[in-house]
Amino acid sequence: MIQFEAISSGSNGNSILIRDDECCVLVDAGISCKRITDELKVYGIDPHELKGVFITHEHIDHVAGLPLFAVKYQIPVYTSEGTFYRLEHSSRDPEGLLKPLFRPVHAGDSILAGSFLVRPFRTFHDAEEPLAYRFESKGKAFAVFTDSGSYTEETIQMLKDLDGALLESNHDIRMLEVGPYPYELKRRILSRMGHLSNDSCADLVAKIWSPRLKVLLLGHISENNNYPDIVRVTMENRLREMGVLDQVLLSVAERGVKTPMFTL
Repeated sequence: MIQFEAISSGSNGNSILIRDDECCVLVDAGISCKRITDELKVYGIDPHELKGVFITHEHIDHVAGLPLFAVKYQIPVYTSEGTFYRLEHSSRDPEGLLKPLFRPVHAGDSILAGSFLVRPFRTFHDAEEPLAYRFESKGKAFAVFTDSGSYTEETIQMLKDLDGALLESNHDIRMLEVGPYPYELKRRILSRMGHLSNDSCADLVAKIWSPRLKVLLLGHISENNNYPDIVRVTMENRLREMGVLDQVLLSVAERGVKTPMFTL
């Protein structure tokens, strides 16, 4: 069994709780230490017991609460060397208190964190060395793949044979094109180092689909260039075309609102 929930997903903060019947981990800590701790308490989880925080990249909406949370509870911080370099040379950890907790990981590694086998893989984003993560435990597999403007065959292979996934469905292309963002920001978002659109996310799901996939959570939704209903309808239409709409639980992580706890 694997359970997961998005405590928060979006440019206002990201943190994903993942657990099995033996331990739990987080992906990202882009919200306050208090908010993370309060959510762990809902499930009777002592923060000291976390086996690690897996950081995707150094942008503030993924690391805002990391220094206080990880240092306070002495939790290992797994991330790439590039990401950690950026953290070290920012104002987030001026006293270097995260350094003893740093556990370097690289795309292609296989890491044991408690009862989880964790497999990092590359994303394509305007960050130093960003990663996504696949988690496996007791025959179940779950992955978090966000903040990536494109994907490769390697991505597809890492996202195959999943029981559940959190995938980015960041923007509606038309809304972004006609919206108020300056041209340079629009170009960044639309680039291969930006964010996946609703249509790109649907294309990706078509490539990774298997009957094993039972829970699909769509997240990191733009506040100004998307609506949850558009996200849902775009994916529903694709799943309907594939003839599998009734085979998967589809959910959308709205900005600032925690999701239910999903069980695989």
